[in-house]
Amino acid sequence: PPHHATGAHENTAGAPTCHNVYVSTLPGNRLSLYDTSAGAVTDFATNSTSSIEAIGWDSANEILYGADGGQLGILSQVNGSWATVGSGFGTGNGSAGFLALNDVDGMAFNAFGAANVMYGIHERGGQDALFQIDLTTGTFVNNAFAGDDYMLLDVSAITDDIAIDVTNGQLYGVINTGGSTDTLITINKETGVTTAIALVTIDDAEGLGR
Repeated sequence: PPHHATGAHENTAGAPTCHNVYVSTLPGNRLSLYDTSAGAVTDFATNSTSSIEAIGWDSANEILYGADGGQLGILSQVNGSWATVGSGFGTGNGSAGFLALNDVDGMAFNAFGAANVMYGIHERGGQDALFQIDLTTGTFVNNAFAGDDYMLLDVSAITDDIAIDVTNGQLYGVINTGGSTDTLITINKETGVTTAIALVTIDDAEGLGR
């Protein structure tokens, strides 16, 4: 069975209620669509990627994006196929020096207040790096954090996914220490300061959505 799954809610900008949830699973590189109102599941064909660990729904343009390691792409909502965007997220500069953004474990789109910003989280094994994604070029957004290209979170655990509350723009994350002790946190998008909300009652939660 798949040992890794990450998901994204197909919600419309400004509308917190949604019925469709996309899930990408590893191994197998397969996209599935869950209709929560009807209880129906649609499995698409295996796509050409190797390690999608993050997907994010652009509610402003109704496009489903994914991160295959350090590569941005678009996942077809018709057949699950993959179309590459750009040639990689690139190497950003920040408080930890130059950092190759090549292990993206989470994506989340902020539509609140018409911000329309896609965030990614690069996994470093702790103090993971939050960055903004240019959905046209597929690279990081230069100087997105007070002159830095990325921002380190202040928590030493691994961040497995992120999500944004469409009603207020709050960024959340799910973190763990080596696949256990999972915790739901809030993340300050300006400072990287995190606040623990609650323990998650399953180990190694790999997906988060709102």
